[in-house]
Amino acid sequence: MTNLVEIAPEIARLAKSRTRVTGSSAVAELACNIAQESILSLDPELEFLLDESAAFSQEDALVCLFGVCDLVVNGLRLDVRPADEEGRVYMSRALIGTSYLTGGTLVVGMQGSLSGSVVAYIAPSQWQTIDQLAGADETVSLKANISPSFDLAQTLRQVLDRQSESRVAHPAPAPEMFELALFLSNPRQLILSRQRQIVEGTLARPALWEQVGQVVSLWSRASMRQILCRGAAWNK
Repeated sequence: MTNLVEIAPEIARLAKSRTRVTGSSAVAELACNIAQESILSLDPELEFLLDESAAFSQEDALVCLFGVCDLVVNGLRLDVRPADEEGRVYMSRALIGTSYLTGGTLVVGMQGSLSGSVVAYIAPSQWQTIDQLAGADETVSLKANISPSFDLAQTLRQVLDRQSESRVAHPAPAPEMFELALFLSNPRQLILSRQRQIVEGTLARPALWEQVGQVVSLWSRASMRQILCRGAAWNK
């Protein structure tokens, strides 16, 4: 792979530690780190600027609730996903068709457990095509067009020239807390269009995120796993 990024063991340990809070995949955490380092290593004259504070993936509750994994480059939000051994990339259908995916997806190919590189790009239209054929599935996947000579700088320039960050003029209504809990614990009870409205309505309102954190602390799989582990330790 070109532009291989090496992950320090300390960073890997931090990523794994965070997954105990968010319930996300350690591979996804490392993939996001690799994509970020890959962009930072590009020629500064290209003027690609990362805004870490604007990424939804900085919020543990949003990672846990929606599975967001993103970077913001020059104001454009880009989803980041790791490819599996077959080159397939997976996505929650609740995110497809929302403003979160307007910039598309950067695909990271892992090489071992501590290194990898950005190897492909998936346009929003590709996700939408797969979504139309998904039936009742909650998650969809597609095989990325992986190239060992993938040009990250050229791809970023093309995507940035084509579109700017999506701004929802009239975001979906703010969801009720019980809907967030239901989305987290049993999303099948919500129709897909409502799931997407919940995504839009929540991501567009940072004032809600503290309440989202409270819901996550009570209902997430990660929280339940912690409770069960502590209970098991208490009861030997």
